[in-house]
Amino acid sequence: MPETWYYRGNGAVDIIADREYSPGRYQGRSVILYGNASTNSAWGILLKDCPIQVKRNELRAGDKIWQGDDLAAYFVRPLPDGITSVGVVTGTGLKGIQAANANQYFAGGSAFPDYMIFRLEMLQTGAAGILKAGFFGNDWKLTADEPSNKSQIR
Repeated sequence: MPETWYYRGNGAVDIIADREYSPGRYQGRSVILYGNASTNSAWGILLKDCPIQVKRNELRAGDKIWQGDDLAAYFVRPLPDGITSVGVVTGTGLKGIQAANANQYFAGGSAFPDYMIFRLEMLQTGAAGILKAGFFGNDWKLTADEPSNKSQIR
């Protein structure tokens, strides 16, 4: 994985255990977080105020809640310094995180919105498996006009 970041993203990464993360030690550095609030202890430090919350078998985006172990999401959030960010690759269970890992976010020319929430079925059905996708408002909150079900996303 680090080689992929270096080769395709022109970046260098340090891979650390979640329990080793502290904002002071990594000040001025963006973070990629894998996992969810139940599996990654850095979640509470980096994403406690995020409108998207993911834990084992549950994903919340604003007032919408989905259940199951097959949910996945990608999203990005600014860190308090206003310069760096946290990118998130998350799932509600093994099926969800496997779905998230299967996508081509390292491929050249790929583009993603600020957030994308989907089920494992997206790998077979395409857009029909996307539950919610869009861009945060200027205040980094979910906007009311974003689509929240697959019939609106097409």
